[in-house]
Amino acid sequence: MPPKQFDRPGKPLLKRSLSIREKALGPNDPDVALSLNNLGSLYKAQGKYSEAEQLFKRSLAIKEKTFGLNHPDVALSLNNLASLYQSQGKYSDAEPIYKRSLAIREKVLGPDHPDVATALHNLASFCRDQGNYSEADLLHKTSFAILEKALGPDHPKVAHFLSSHGQYSADRGDHRTALERFQKALAICVKKGLGEKARETQDLIANLYLDMDDLGRAENIVKEAAFVPTRGRFCLLKSNFHDAKGQ
Repeated sequence: MPPKQFDRPGKPLLKRSLSIREKALGPNDPDVALSLNNLGSLYKAQGKYSEAEQLFKRSLAIKEKTFGLNHPDVALSLNNLASLYQSQGKYSDAEPIYKRSLAIREKVLGPDHPDVATALHNLASFCRDQGNYSEADLLHKTSFAILEKALGPDHPKVAHFLSSHGQYSADRGDHRTALERFQKALAICVKKGLGEKARETQDLIANLYLDMDDLGRAENIVKEAAFVPTRGRFCLLKSNFHDAKGQ
């Protein structure tokens, strides 16, 4: 069942915004496409995939008509549609759309643009979901190299990529690589004053130590974190410590 937080007043406001733009600008204006995309993203988060698909497709059609077939905004809409199909396990539908999005960005922006890195990152996630780990690993490394070169080693988006790649390594049982990536991401977050992102990365490190059965280090991370964990598995850490110690 989709999370209840998505049923808050976002949908009525997004629908109203769409209605206003359609009336004021016409049904095929790029700003209408933006509103369609925003509402589609909300429906996707709610698990209303059919409704989201209709909105994403309409947004894509407007952008293709307005900007042409090879435009970064078209690539973005393609990515959103591919991500929707991936969420549903419709991999044969998602793959060519992801690849078209990547091809547009490479052609228009050049192979070393950060948006190309993002497209490669998304394609890596797609490959990982299908169990194609060797291809996913190659795409991860390529996307990270592009992003680090384009934005510098201490950019917040680099930290995001490191965390994502670290989670990928953790899922494969490569704890050493995962830890290295998480720690690099944490160092960037601390350096840049990204408090919330730093705490999220501490979540990841603590959970990784739990997977490694290293409760002592996991508990140290909890003590160092300047917050009370409340989400997901991490909210159970303290009780896990007590259970382990009581054995």
